[in-house]
Amino acid sequence: MQHCLSRDIRVVVSAFYPLGGLGLANTSVARIAAEFPNKKYGVDYVNLGYKDGPEAVMLRLGDNIADAFPTDVNGKPISELPIFEGIRSLRQVKLVFTAATGLIGEYWITLANAQFGTPVIIGPTAVSAPKYYPFLNSGQLVGMLGGMKGAAEYEQLLARKYPELGRFYKSTHNFTGMKGMDAQTGIHAVIIGFILLGNAAFLASRLGKRGA
Repeated sequence: MQHCLSRDIRVVVSAFYPLGGLGLANTSVARIAAEFPNKKYGVDYVNLGYKDGPEAVMLRLGDNIADAFPTDVNGKPISELPIFEGIRSLRQVKLVFTAATGLIGEYWITLANAQFGTPVIIGPTAVSAPKYYPFLNSGQLVGMLGGMKGAAEYEQLLARKYPELGRFYKSTHNFTGMKGMDAQTGIHAVIIGFILLGNAAFLASRLGKRGA
C-alpha cells in the first residue's frame, strides 16, 4: 500500500476473512494513510470492508464492483466515491495483491486471473508458498512474496529500485522483514543445533549399549 500510494496508484482494500482479514485491512489502512496526509480517502484509497462467500463475491466483482460491494466499510455508497471513476468491474483493475493462503488465494488465481484476466500477486505464509510455485511458473501469478523471506526480498528490491521510498520505509518501519529474517535465521540455527545434539546423544547411547 505504501508502494502504491507513493507512486500515485489508487488502492482498493477488501477482506474475505472475517477476523484476521478485516482487522489487518482496517489496521493497515489507518496506519499507512497517516503516513500519507496528502492522500484522500475515497479518492486515492478506500476500504470496502468484509464480505462472506469469496467465490460468489469475486464473480460479481468481475461483472460489477458495486454489486459485490454496494458500500464501503463506513456504509457510504461506492458510486459516490471518486476512486471508482472509470472502473466498473474487476476486469479494469490493473493488479490484485492478496495477502492470503488456502482457498482464498486459490480463488483469486482461478477467478480473478483465469476468468477475468486480472494479474495476481500473492503473499502467502511460508509453509503454504510451495503449492503456489506451479501457478507462478505457469504465469497465473505474476509474483509471490513467500512468507518473511518474500517480505525481506521485497524490502531489498524497494531500497534498490526506489531509493527515496526505501529510505522512507526504513525510517517508518525499519525493514521489519529483513530484521525478522535475522531472528528467524538464529532460531533455525538453534533448532539445527538441537537436532544434531539429539542425534549425537542417541548415537552415544547406542554405542554405550553395544560396549556394555
